[in-house]
Amino acid sequence: MRLSEVLVESAEAALRLQRPDGSLPAGFNGPYGDPETPVRTTAHWLITFLKIHEVSGSPRFREAAGRAADFLASPVQRPASATFLCRRNPRKDLCNGLIGQAWAIEALLRAGEILGERYRRLAAEVFELHPFDDELGLWRIVHVDGRPGPIDGTFNHQLWFAAAGGLLDGAPRGPIGRRVHRFLDCARTHLRLARSGRIRHSVLLPGAPHTRSGPRRWAGAVRSAPGRFLTQRHRRRREIGYHAFNLHALARLRQRIPLHPLWRDARLGALLRYLGLDEYLRGLERNEYAYVYNPVGFEVALALQVFAPADAATAGLDAWWVARQLERTYDRDRRLMDRGTIDPPTLAASLYEACWLHDVTLPLTEAAPHRAWRAETPDS
Repeated sequence: MRLSEVLVESAEAALRLQRPDGSLPAGFNGPYGDPETPVRTTAHWLITFLKIHEVSGSPRFREAAGRAADFLASPVQRPASATFLCRRNPRKDLCNGLIGQAWAIEALLRAGEILGERYRRLAAEVFELHPFDDELGLWRIVHVDGRPGPIDGTFNHQLWFAAAGGLLDGAPRGPIGRRVHRFLDCARTHLRLARSGRIRHSVLLPGAPHTRSGPRRWAGAVRSAPGRFLTQRHRRRREIGYHAFNLHALARLRQRIPLHPLWRDARLGALLRYLGLDEYLRGLERNEYAYVYNPVGFEVALALQVFAPADAATAGLDAWWVARQLERTYDRDRRLMDRGTIDPPTLAASLYEACWLHDVTLPLTEAAPHRAWRAETPDS
């Protein structure tokens, strides 16, 4: 069986879930428990519908994609004609930081390529609403009522927003492309690794506590998300669950901006080698942020396809990771990737991350993986 076949049958199942207004069932942000609007899941399924339309040529998927795109473009989803209303937790921003907007923007951009330029114009409008701190190379959030907020201090949010910007404009001289290039210039500062190669979750800004160089002047406030206190063990588990999520966005940026100096940074090799360490492979098991929330199998596979040399050490490893994801979470009776999770609508829609992959043949058995980028590195 091939990955493309899984995508087709799952998209068929999703057609039956689509509501008359074009939306797909909303989830609640997995382990975070935030009630969400259908913006996130509808954006994800929109990308899948468009992918299957390209693969199959079936007008049903184009029509479903058009309904989903119209739902996102509806003024109701942007109640103040600013950012998308993504979640309804009154203790947090309703835009879901930069990441909620990145998911909507990337889907509208795909719609713009196939369904009409107006979707692309909307994506660019929402992206350009977000103030960019040129000194730090980071974006601020914008609340759904249009008020500028603080800098989003979650690294993967900044990274995914940059990837969405790269889809809009990858050229260094355009107004959007220049910001994306500046973000990549500064990413070498904001990308923090544990000694093992694991990506740290938060951006450590100048002037923030625990900087080795001491207090420094700082041009903004960090976005603070209220929540329960995280122990060191929990923080580490979360970083393991998000490691490949970061790599997915880095891989897409590499595809759009292949000549940037960031790709020659030595730390890139360290965070890739981390994928072959026992700390990572063991840490994914029974991890609420991995497989059943972030589809790490697809994310690692994309990192392999973009960053790994095509040699015997990595041959077939991308297919192994895809199969590993599906074996843990794909319900072959329902034909949806919603098994073993507390948030079935969100995980099922996250199948869309596989749309960024080259098609692969899925192995029949879960054999032990090749040790790509195997390295003995000290744990943190």
